[in-house]
Amino acid sequence: MAGLSRAYQPLHTAGVPEVHRPARPRYSFALAMYCDESTVDEFHRRLTSTLEEMGCTYELVFVNDGSTDRTFEKLEQLFERDPHVTCIIDLMRNVGQGNALTAAFAHCRGERVVVLDSDLQLAPEDFPRLAEKYDQGYDLVSAYREHRADPWFRRAGSLVFNGLIRRISRMQYRDFGCAYKIFDGDLIRAFEYGPFRPFCASSLLSAPQRVAEVPIRQLPRAQGRSGWTLPRLIAAFVDRSVAISPIALYAVGALFLLNLALLIAGDVLLLTVGGLDNLEMTLLMFNLLAAMTTGATGALVVVVYFVWHNFVAAKDAPAYIIRHKREREALVSDTAKVYVESK
Repeated sequence: MAGLSRAYQPLHTAGVPEVHRPARPRYSFALAMYCDESTVDEFHRRLTSTLEEMGCTYELVFVNDGSTDRTFEKLEQLFERDPHVTCIIDLMRNVGQGNALTAAFAHCRGERVVVLDSDLQLAPEDFPRLAEKYDQGYDLVSAYREHRADPWFRRAGSLVFNGLIRRISRMQYRDFGCAYKIFDGDLIRAFEYGPFRPFCASSLLSAPQRVAEVPIRQLPRAQGRSGWTLPRLIAAFVDRSVAISPIALYAVGALFLLNLALLIAGDVLLLTVGGLDNLEMTLLMFNLLAAMTTGATGALVVVVYFVWHNFVAAKDAPAYIIRHKREREALVSDTAKVYVESK
């Protein structure tokens, strides 16, 4: 397994408690944090309490996604007092949840990798239900929000989003956007995620055949606001749908062409009917020109966005840059420890 064959040289870190755990824990939690200063302690307390009650081995990998508050300072405090926090990463800027999870995946060594939002809208106490389902022989278990506490317009948008993705992908997940999932660790590692190969949810969700879903509750947001703004939701939809199938790109182009055809047909009909004075004729010709320009520009924007985002920008620049990282890892021996701090 990659990452365990390296020759580590044990270091000694004063004040960091020892914990006896296997070199490959049962669960690795990939946790992306953004401006979660007010919830990180409660989230950690509730999650670790749940995992201790389960009696399983686990590690927590936290990524601070360019927060502007004291989130990373809080994570450093957790690293100092909880040996299950095996890695904390501070990114240079906010790069979005998907790229932050990419950084976390690159440091997860568990048999199973868990994704969970840290805003406490999804209860850590529901994790045993997902784990129980996974133990029945699945490679991926995804939660779906049975009763959502979001405003009606977010629920409506999610309904449309999930319906369109299901139609395009032919995958039957109820809730593509629910960030509460258990993956087979080898499935995650097979994609070799990193700064030049960022996490793509659609590709990962479509890879395994043995998948299941578990209903969970969604609680009202206790602090702050969701980072999923309308532009980000639209960009996520375009990325996921195009990553699944080029049909989505063709469909968007077809919609622009249909709009163009309807506008031109209306103008031609008016020209055929006749009876227009010079001013009306001038306005009609401007309308026809605007229709053609709108259609062509829309199709061009979609194509340029797709080409740039997937073939140019993705190759030229890393998806994320790590400013600071603190990490502790276990050797093959149950009791051997190594503590690594890098910048």
